[in-house]
Amino acid sequence: MKHEGVHDLFSKMAEAFKTQIAIDGDATRMTYGEVEDASNSLANLIISSGTAKGSFIAILAEESAINIVGMIGVLKAGCAFVPLDL
Repeated sequence: MKHEGVHDLFSKMAEAFKTQIAIDGDATRMTYGEVEDASNSLANLIISSGTAKGSFIAILAEESAINIVGMIGVLKAGCAFVPLDL
């Protein structure tokens, strides 16, 4: 059995439901495709900054959509996220 991470499963869902709403809360509404693109951009930024795989990355954001994109992006970069509370 192949192990798939949450970020891999999300990417599969994003491919299947690209135009469907994935996040509808706070002040932001995002489709699966938008979350996929934003989390890929974040993952690429983390990787290009030289952050080592397995690093812990803190996430602190007031808006739930940003938190979700952050968590998925960090996982895609091969890192672990540490959610912080305001």
